Amino acid sequence: VIDWIVSNPYGYGVNWGCTMDVALRAINWIWGLRFFGQAIESYPEVISKLKISLHQHGCFIENNLEYYESSTGNHYLSNIAGLIYIASAFPEFPESDRWLLFGLQELVSEMNREVYDDGASHEGSTNYHRLVAELFLSSAALAERLPLTRRLRLKYVDSNQHTVRPALKNTTKTLLNLNDVRRIFPKEFYTSLSRMADFTESLIKPNGLVPQIGDNDSARAHKLIPDAKYNLLNHDSLIAGIRKLLNQCSGLSELVNQEANLVSGGIDLEQIVNPAILTDNLLHKDAGIAIMRRKGVFLIVTCGQNGQNGRGGHNHNDKLSF
Repeated sequence: VIDWIVSNPYGYGVNWGCTMDVALRAINWIWGLRFFGQAIESYPEVISKLKISLHQHGCFIENNLEYYESSTGNHYLSNIAGLIYIASAFPEFPESDRWLLFGLQELVSEMNREVYDDGASHEGSTNYHRLVAELFLSSAALAERLPLTRRLRLKYVDSNQHTVRPALKNTTKTLLNLNDVRRIFPKEFYTSLSRMADFTESLIKPNGLVPQIGDNDSARAHKLIPDAKYNLLNHDSLIAGIRKLLNQCSGLSELVNQEANLVSGGIDLEQIVNPAILTDNLLHKDAGIAIMRRKGVFLIVTCGQNGQNGRGGHNHNDKLSF
């Protein structure tokens, strides 16, 4: 990481060319600090350089948000997740409370904008659905760990210091619970997150893999448990993480549950919604995916709209493929 910092001065070169990359890099560095923090304590200069660089990452994200009023997607959501991670990890940064409040506000907003009523991401891709759901899950789990003292600080953020679009709302209009340690996000947010897990679970073929519909560039918010036999189309860790956070039973393998525990473990959220009961015939009307299961038969048909409000997103012009 130190070599990377030296080789990539702030704002110069390809590695500062896309805000999504900057945000995902910050998220994974912060996970690294969590895993190796005790060993790194012996190297205060390393910690200092990391903090300076991560502060620069936060400044870059805030000033280069990939926000479009007509349509947002996984890029902007990654930006938001990056701000939440940096601000949560470093409350001493002067912009930290503003970044955190804005990130939490926009996380709720993006759940409403990016996720259909049937739980599918509007990207039009089963693998980008996973990425989007991971970003929501990981950011929400981090936000739920915020102590009450930090939540109360957010009520005093000066919104006039926020100079980028979209606007930072008054805390009374954000639907966030900043007054106690119970759920920080509204029930509707977690209902949608649960539906995202339901959607993925409904797609799983008898071999345990999700069909590839639309693009797949193997993107993940983070991959915490290395596994040489890992298949990109196995999305069990996403389902397990959401079930763990929402206090729902998953019944998945120990390896999968290790990652779920790292992301969502230790948070005592009351169960506010039950997982969907899967049936042999399913139609996800918003996503435009029909599924039929019979003994020895699994059939899935794509008949959906173009993603991201018709802009295309990450789906393909392969309607009625099966």
